[in-house]
Amino acid sequence: MTSRQRLLGGSGYGDESVLFELRRADPQGPGDPAGGGEVRLVRAIRLGNVVTVLWEQGWEGTSSDRSQLDADSRRAVGAIREWLR
Repeated sequence: MTSRQRLLGGSGYGDESVLFELRRADPQGPGDPAGGGEVRLVRAIRLGNVVTVLWEQGWEGTSSDRSQLDADSRRAVGAIREWLR
């Protein structure tokens, strides 16, 4: 099974952040009508000396939802800021 990683735009969380995509060929095989493979999104966020990593997986084998990862990233930044107070 082939997988590919790619750096995406999407910084702007905390002091620094990076977003990358993990894309895997269709795990069901080429005959699966849903097809297209799976996409996972991973974002690392740094705030001061604290680093957190968010790994987004879709529901029951579906691909990641970028808007969900962005919302979770905002919540993580808020939680870390509160913790650092």
